[in-house]
Amino acid sequence: DLAEAEQLEQFKDDIHEGEATLILATRGEIDFLLLSGDKKFMKALALIPDTAIYNRLCGRVICLEQFVLKLIEVKGFIWVKERVLPERDCDRALKTCFGSGEQATEANVKETLGSYIKEITDAVPNLLMVL
Repeated sequence: DLAEAEQLEQFKDDIHEGEATLILATRGEIDFLLLSGDKKFMKALALIPDTAIYNRLCGRVICLEQFVLKLIEVKGFIWVKERVLPERDCDRALKTCFGSGEQATEANVKETLGSYIKEITDAVPNLLMVL
């Protein structure tokens, strides 16, 4: 859809080309999920004047922090921590959550992940899927 592409182009500083392509690919799809770790991108969605894009994505976006929380629930904290610690510098939120390394506790990590999720839900209501 050219109109949607043009709308997304107006926010190219916050919605990168790859994200825009993923958004455009959801048009006409009945069943999809969009996983992203980019909070700047999610917040920009609320600024798009035409709400069709936002409405289509509501309840279908999963942020990285939700994914990590779900992994902790399913696989356990130790399992997740062992896999995240070596790569935590690749993502600012993960670096914050697991910044104390081996001393990172499940309670602190969950609390910090929860605060990132709350920041998104406050800025862009209904966008994130309820897991």
